[in-house]
Amino acid sequence: MSTSSTGTSSVPLPLSRAQSEPFPTRPASMASSKGSSLDRRQSAAPSYSLQKRGVKLSDRRLTAIAQEAVERIPWSRILQQTEIGPGGWSVVEKVNRFGVYTRQESQRYAVLSVGVLPCSPVELLPLMQSTSEVEYNAKMAAMFEEQYKCGSYIYQVDLDGERLAVKNDLRESELKHLSVKTATFRSSKWLASPEEWCFLDIMNHQENTEVYEKVMASLHPDDVVGGKVSGRVKQLNNMVAGYMLKADEVGNNGAANSTRVHFYAEVVTPRRFGFALPSPGPNASERATKKRVLQLAKSCQRFEQLIRRKRLGIQVLADRNRFWPPSASRCTCCDKVLILAKLCRLCGHAVCESCSGKHEREGRTRNGMLRVESVRVCERCVARVDAANYTTVATVGVKGTVIPDPEGAKPAGAVLTDLLQDALVNAPSHERKMSVMNVIKAVLNQDSERISADRVSNPPAVLTPVSSEQEYVYALQTELKVDQIPLDQCDFANSEERSYQIQPGSDPSVQMTYPIGDKEEQRVKVIRESGVRELGTVDELNIICSIAAKEIGCFASLITILDKDDQYVAAANLEMLEKMVLPREHSFCTHTVLENKPFVVPHPEADVRFHKNIPVEQFGVRYYCGFPMVGEDNETIIGSVCCLDQQARELTESQYAMLKRLAQTASKVVKVQTEARRKRSMAIPEHQPVAQPVAQAAA
Repeated sequence: MSTSSTGTSSVPLPLSRAQSEPFPTRPASMASSKGSSLDRRQSAAPSYSLQKRGVKLSDRRLTAIAQEAVERIPWSRILQQTEIGPGGWSVVEKVNRFGVYTRQESQRYAVLSVGVLPCSPVELLPLMQSTSEVEYNAKMAAMFEEQYKCGSYIYQVDLDGERLAVKNDLRESELKHLSVKTATFRSSKWLASPEEWCFLDIMNHQENTEVYEKVMASLHPDDVVGGKVSGRVKQLNNMVAGYMLKADEVGNNGAANSTRVHFYAEVVTPRRFGFALPSPGPNASERATKKRVLQLAKSCQRFEQLIRRKRLGIQVLADRNRFWPPSASRCTCCDKVLILAKLCRLCGHAVCESCSGKHEREGRTRNGMLRVESVRVCERCVARVDAANYTTVATVGVKGTVIPDPEGAKPAGAVLTDLLQDALVNAPSHERKMSVMNVIKAVLNQDSERISADRVSNPPAVLTPVSSEQEYVYALQTELKVDQIPLDQCDFANSEERSYQIQPGSDPSVQMTYPIGDKEEQRVKVIRESGVRELGTVDELNIICSIAAKEIGCFASLITILDKDDQYVAAANLEMLEKMVLPREHSFCTHTVLENKPFVVPHPEADVRFHKNIPVEQFGVRYYCGFPMVGEDNETIIGSVCCLDQQARELTESQYAMLKRLAQTASKVVKVQTEARRKRSMAIPEHQPVAQPVAQAAA
């Protein structure tokens, strides 16, 4: 089969009959326990444990069936048979990116669907895998829509880390997944019985390649003793079906940009004297079985919609209550004046009917249940969505924001005490030790600002530059308290819906412009008047960054100042990042300063706001969280204490509380440093150079 460059399958090139190999004639119902004496011996007297697990066949037998099923779909021979016409493939339909073909032989009816999808095989793979019955039913219902009624995830073979090889006509593959499932489909005929399919689900992967295979082979209904639908149903037998996913185009970053999808299914119908034998008992008829496998092939057209549905689920939508377009608005795409405008839920701007469309978007409820909604998205935002990178999301899943502390974990105060004590004891120089002491004083002063009755009667020890190291350690152990924040109060700004609009632009390969908050002028004024960018190296801030990076386990922690046009890195745990200047459109912290709440981006490479910014593309950033840092007026947000990592992660409750405390400490340090700088500049004449030793300024 060949496919055009646009992704739509073209008509296969004709070959001569001599070049076309016939289909194998062995029946496809190799999974039946009625087929051999070995099968009958294994299933005739199943043990209680086998019955309890819902299937009579042993793991060894299921593995053997998997090998036979994989061999029944010889992809190289199937894809070489490209003849159209009598005795070859018949074109059924071509819709969107897929072409569907059928072929009838004496006892075999085959269906083939071929297409190219604009995604990587790794992104497509989760649509074919499930880890629970709830997830399995949700994905089947999404794929087959109203055709699908229900199903059961009956049993999964524990491969126990073993490397089980399966062979096909292409090369040896490693068996990744093996399970027994059922799927019940509604019949299109009125009052007709539903059709149930008991099958073995097989996933394998060709090592060192981006080629994946999923095969589904019929099991005899008698071998499946659990999870089946009660009542009147017709059994789908003698079916084998499979998908092959193969990287079709590789981008500049080495990752696949598109995937060639092949679906093949066949039904074997026993015949005598040229007539099909009648289906015994509750089995579905030959016509119904053929119709079902054809519907399976046609459902491949749903893949593109499901991929976009998941991609949209990762994006944060604009708050519709804030940005509902007024009458006489202009379309953000074509600039046409609109009497009745529509709202693009992604960028938050007015759009017209022709420049936007309704798309499915999936999300999760608070209790983790799948939720699907229909949202309007403009064509520019759709281009942005499709241009992002979803490989990590598909591999590790969508990460949340904050998770509970693991059992037995230390509270945030104890962890911060340990980190500060370690930094003090292991300081490489006297100047560094003095800087750590300044950080400790800043942290403890926050406690003294919240004076309680107990602290009035038991005032904390006063730490001075001449206090001993032991006094600082004792003060940490007795005075430092970090309020534990309940999980339901560990919230982030703009995590559910955005309070600001974005500008997607016409070119998705260019980073979009940054949003500007309502208090931008006041923010910039506070930064300029404080002279915070002229402080130079402040060792105390670098220490705060090092502590944050150690606790979170991330590769970089920064303290940033967001000026009018750029982001200035005032401190970092890595020396190479200090004093770095970044355009604001490439900054995460630009979004953090919009609200007085922490801001998190679990998957920036998949987020339309950030997938083209410099930290993501050049440094491989895959996680960001930032906590606002205020200026001298204790109100205006001037920057943030942020953490970046090259892998997706989640914060714990204690980490959230600690980062919030470190951001408050950084704000205090910046305030002290700017006040000290101002006093020195007023005391020294303008023509004399201003000396500013770090240790002296900290003291």
